[in-house]
Amino acid sequence: MEIFTWLNLLSNYHILILHRRKGNEFMSQDTSTIKQLKARQNALLHGILLMSVLLLADTYLRTRSYILIDGIWDNTFIIVAAFTLIFLEMIIKGAFDLSDPVWTVLAGAVGIGSIAAFVSQIYLIFFSKDSFFLITESISSNGFFLICSVLGMLVAAAYFIKRKCFLR
Repeated sequence: MEIFTWLNLLSNYHILILHRRKGNEFMSQDTSTIKQLKARQNALLHGILLMSVLLLADTYLRTRSYILIDGIWDNTFIIVAAFTLIFLEMIIKGAFDLSDPVWTVLAGAVGIGSIAAFVSQIYLIFFSKDSFFLITESISSNGFFLICSVLGMLVAAAYFIKRKCFLR
């Protein structure tokens, strides 16, 4: 419970930094900036919660001798899943300035890279000896990259759908 208190204090401190005192009056930023900061705070909190739950689930499954994803990709998947949740929530809640071309270029690069990774992993899974699952019934590295490419395409698609609806 203490971590949530610290996160709340930290986010409130950042919001207070936006208010600059000039004489007896406060010069405050736009209310949309404060809403964006609150949306970012909530998204990061939900990402930390998801990461914690996935880590606990992974630890529990490992104590039962079940490995979800083979190799080092297990912990990497937890991070990728948490960041996907964070970016999706930030996009949906409007924590980004959708008219900024930097975010458009970044979303385009993520989308193109995810499509390329998806095509290559589909090729490797269907047309080579590699498979989605290992003999031990855990997900292989090819399966991990396939799942991550789908998550990346989901983030890029959400951004461009939200941008198209927002900029009309």
